[in-house]
Formats: sequence, C-alpha cells, structure tokens
Amino acid sequence: MAEDNSFNFKLENVSYVSGGNPVLEDINLAFERNRVTLVTGPSGSGKSTLLRLMGMLISPTSGEIFYKGKSLDEFDPSEYRSKAVMVGQKPYLVDGSVMDNLMLPFKLKHNKDRNISEETFVEYLSRIGLDRDFLSKKSKKISGGESQRMGLVRALALNPETLLLDEPTSALDMSSEEQVVNLLRDSKKVRSIVVVAHSPAYLQLADRAVVLKNGRVANCKESMSPKELKDCLEGRI
Repeated sequence: MAEDNSFNFKLENVSYVSGGNPVLEDINLAFERNRVTLVTGPSGSGKSTLLRLMGMLISPTSGEIFYKGKSLDEFDPSEYRSKAVMVGQKPYLVDGSVMDNLMLPFKLKHNKDRNISEETFVEYLSRIGLDRDFLSKKSKKISGGESQRMGLVRALALNPETLLLDEPTSALDMSSEEQVVNLLRDSKKVRSIVVVAHSPAYLQLADRAVVLKNGRVANCKESMSPKELKDCLEGRI
C-alpha cells in the first residue's frame, strides 16, 4: 500500500489470539487524521488489546495494520513509538523525581536531538492542575491520578503525530478529568487521538465512536449519547 496521509491507521482483517483464545476477530477499521476516536464497549471486549496492537506493543496473529499507508512491519519499533505514543492506565515510572521520569523518552537514541525545556512540562502540568513543585516530587510518592497526568504530559511533550490513550483518567476525579479532556481538545487540532474510555466525559471530545463487543466491531458511529454509552458498556449494543 502506498503512503497515504488521509488516515493514520488502517486495520485489515486483524485478529489476535492469546493462549488459544480469540481476543479480536476480523477487525477492519480506518482512522482519519486529526480526529478523536473513542473506543468503548463492555469489559473484556478487546479494547486495550486493539490499542496495544496499534501501539506496536504486540503483533496481530493475522491481518495487517498500516500507519499512513505503510505496514507496521516496515517500521523500526522505537522510531514508530515516537510517532504514535501510547499512554496506559499505569505509566512506566523509575525511581527518582517526576522530572527524571518526564525526561525518560528524551534519553532514547532517536529522541536525543530533541530540545525540551522545563517550561514545556510546567505549561502542560499547569493545564491539568499540577504546579512546578510537582517536578521535584519523588515518583514513589505520587498518586495514581498524578501518575496518569504525568504520563500524558510526557507523551504530549514528545509532540507525537498520534496519541493512543488507554483509560487515561480512570484514577481522576471529575474536576481533574475535565481538565485533561480540555487539554486533549486543544491537542486534537494538531494530532490524531484514539482513546479507550468508559467515561461520559469523552463523548463531547470524540468525533467518532467505535464499539467493540466479544472481540468484534459491533458499531461505528459519528456520535454517541450517554444512554448509548451506558447501553454499550452493559452489552446491549
């Protein structure tokens, strides 16, 4: 497939089997550029697995995934993960300060030439309710919600083409979640976002919803109401 910038991802007949059990079956999806796609569905429907496949953390059992028209098999994994950055529910942390952890990606070979200032981190943190003093806090002492916000800031500082977010605000209260959603709303002007979430807060952010059920695409639609979200999470869609 020739390089095509009209979409970020295209999944063709993608299936994934783990331990002999099918997790995803025959997924065919296309994700347009600079849009937010909400991936939702009941627990165990394969949402996080889909995101991990798109993040090149695991490989399909069958089928193929393309990024801008190029098969993921053709990418160097480290280089690709700086273009499409995944943020999980529990971001990776090392011993040290928050600043040490924010700088982790910039110590990798393919990011060493990137210039990043402390002020960039401070600006992002201020948007989501954290101040400059947070940078010196020890990673062992930060809460789950602080960890999630730190992971998002670390990803945004890389200025990726695409953000892949797996329940990025599951540990946050409503007020903090709203701050994150507002930050992502501004971010979507310059990048594509695929977010796995159950929270109604993402309904206003998303341009499109993809519903998974039993490892298959149950529905794709341009918008979803809170009632429809509740129905799909409870397996009625």
